[in-house]
Amino acid sequence: WSSDVCSSDLVAATIFAPLWGSVSDRYGRKMMVVRAMGCGALLICLMIFVQNPGELLVIRILQGALTGSVAASMALVAATVPRERLGFAMGLMQTALFTGGSIGPLVGGQMDVRFGFQATFLTAALLLVVATVIVTVYVEEQFIPAAAQRDTPRRSLGTDARAILRDRQLALVIVVVCAVQFGGQIVAPILPVFVQALGGTTRNAAALAGNVFSIAGLCSAVTAVLVGRFMDRRGHFRAVLIAATLASALLNVPQSFVTNIDQLYVLRGLEGLALGGMLATSTTLLSLGTPPAWRGAAIGLSAGANAAGQALGQLSGSVVASTLGIRTVFLCTACVLALVCTAVTLGIKEPPTSENEVHTT
Repeated sequence: WSSDVCSSDLVAATIFAPLWGSVSDRYGRKMMVVRAMGCGALLICLMIFVQNPGELLVIRILQGALTGSVAASMALVAATVPRERLGFAMGLMQTALFTGGSIGPLVGGQMDVRFGFQATFLTAALLLVVATVIVTVYVEEQFIPAAAQRDTPRRSLGTDARAILRDRQLALVIVVVCAVQFGGQIVAPILPVFVQALGGTTRNAAALAGNVFSIAGLCSAVTAVLVGRFMDRRGHFRAVLIAATLASALLNVPQSFVTNIDQLYVLRGLEGLALGGMLATSTTLLSLGTPPAWRGAAIGLSAGANAAGQALGQLSGSVVASTLGIRTVFLCTACVLALVCTAVTLGIKEPPTSENEVHTT
């Protein structure tokens, strides 16, 4: 039940995220952010009242299908931020994502212990309500519907996806996003068991594993914004992505041979630095290589690939660990990221330097 509940929203997001991205290009990105956060608040409130795992599973599927505030927010930022500051903006968004993803589990775990899961769910819902109000009142979007633009062909999810994936570079960037999440999540199911094997106990293994994830997330948060600033000033998108991917692949190899938790802390933190650079760069490349009118669809496809990578990573980690051993998971991750690095080296070019070049492409 735990596995099904944790992965069901990712499967639904894989299917529906591209749809919402395409819809945002036609009806506005701000509307999609409000829709995603509002639905998220409602569904988390409903989780308080579930009576059995089946009901929770249904709500989690709806959550994956109807929410997606991260992708919607990134599409809104990509459509409104000036091109020369897009790298920093995407890096800042990734920093916010990593920071929230690192702090949230720590706070949620403490709240559950002290106040119970109902209070934890209610707090999460209230945070989304506050975020919805902030976006509704304070965020402005100058959006021109596609129907109001001349010579605009009729669009659908299928036509949007085909147009984006025909560009080999954009398709490869989306694959990179999927692979990054695959590499990041493949260790998630086995990490508490691995920590226990390194000297943890059954009582503190979950807490130590949470520390490992938090350290990696906070390191990623630092790198993402710094890399975004660097790319806005210097460029070198391709070189940054290659370096970050190669570093992540190499750092997974020694993780397979660690003998204590402190070594794992250091290596996961260093990998987190590389991961932040990979995601910030790939998101910026995706935005820069797509015309503004198509950026919602592109980021929606990327969000779907992101969710697919997480789901496949969690499933693969359990399978590899149970058949080949826990330590083999890190070596498999290194191989996947090495293949990604090779693909980036051979297939990624520097993005166009102006919007006109993007439209021409």
